[in-house]
Amino acid sequence: AYEPCQRVVGDLVTRALEDADPEVRLPAARALVQSGNIAEVGRVFELAASQNLLIRILLTEDLRRYAAELSANTIPAILKSEDPKRVLAVLDMLVAWERALPLAGLNEFLDYHNREIRIAALRLAPFVPLTPENRNAILRELTDSDSEVSTAAALTAGRLRLQEAMPSLARCVRTGTAELARMAASAMAAMAPRGWETLEDLAGGPNPAAAFIASVALEKAKRKAGV
Repeated sequence: AYEPCQRVVGDLVTRALEDADPEVRLPAARALVQSGNIAEVGRVFELAASQNLLIRILLTEDLRRYAAELSANTIPAILKSEDPKRVLAVLDMLVAWERALPLAGLNEFLDYHNREIRIAALRLAPFVPLTPENRNAILRELTDSDSEVSTAAALTAGRLRLQEAMPSLARCVRTGTAELARMAASAMAAMAPRGWETLEDLAGGPNPAAAFIASVALEKAKRKAGV
């Protein structure tokens, strides 16, 4: 990262990114991130997206401070890849950053044919602008036949306080798996007062499992709110 050292080293570190040994590639990548050159940082992000999970985890943390700059060009370009594994790796990295990102076009991945990519996109949705397309995609995923997808959608709906998701969330509590029902109830508990009113209706309903889950979520929310 020291500029006089960079002049002496030249392109040795950049060339090391192509080394066959991952133990060489990793420190070279981390050194380039320290340089602060956004073009080099972009190369490191591209490298990380194609590496194994361990290297990706290590580089993800180093790259976090360049989230905004990478969202401008590098990330959208990689997301256009036709390789689902590479797309999933990028989405997982962005979720791990837990930072607001000026990223457009997430709805394309919320409706993706690969379930793992849809789940990753749902987890990322709270960190990107909530466009009408994203909102509609999240509401559709709440009715997905895959319980893991619909559970992720329920979590996202709660985080984004999507009031229009209330009917679907209530349906999830009544008919979904135990995990989906709990997540949907928690999402409604985060959306007082309408969510609380819906949970009260469910708690007094004829479905004993739904009534219990709704009662627990409502009691927890009221306790947290000091009511």
